[in-house]
Amino acid sequence: MPDSGDQKRRIAIIGSGFSGLCLAIQLKKAGIESFTIFEKSDRLGGTWRDNTYPGAACDVPAFSYCFSFEQKTDWSRKWSPQAEIRDYMDHCARKHDIVRHIRFGTEITGARFDEREGVWHLRTAADEEITAEVLVSAVGQLNRPLLPNLLPDLKLAQSRDEPRPQKQADQERRETRIGRAERNVGENVQHLERFPEPVQRI
Repeated sequence: MPDSGDQKRRIAIIGSGFSGLCLAIQLKKAGIESFTIFEKSDRLGGTWRDNTYPGAACDVPAFSYCFSFEQKTDWSRKWSPQAEIRDYMDHCARKHDIVRHIRFGTEITGARFDEREGVWHLRTAADEEITAEVLVSAVGQLNRPLLPNLLPDLKLAQSRDEPRPQKQADQERRETRIGRAERNVGENVQHLERFPEPVQRI
């Protein structure tokens, strides 16, 4: 059992991707409930929530891409697709009672440690101040794409005012990317050269 001091320490975790989720589950297992995950989006998942481009999938065998304490053996493919990984994370959060500890729609924009008080002062995008004794950054780096300038008009589909079902939004993004890519390639290609067929080995 944790001592009373552990329970009084407020723990702030930034990000609900694999790292933040893993830490939260381990705190739960240790009997520590005084933590909050701050998630800027409206759903957990980190990079597996944000990256929904066609063909997004794990680049290592799926059976090794899961928590050691929450093994999954019924992946649909060897290289599990994005949506299945995101659903696995949702399952872990629900099973271990983590969702109620997540503050969705809360983006942390700044953090300052006060040595005299021994606490962190966090600032949100809504200009709210939050204090915590422990701060853990579990943010990722794969949710801010850097698009090349090779195809200037190739942009992500703009979000609409009206919310749309996830499947419809994903399809619209896919059609927008493919349609604009085809148009740009067609406009910019000035010369095509056919290479000879490779010689078969004898």
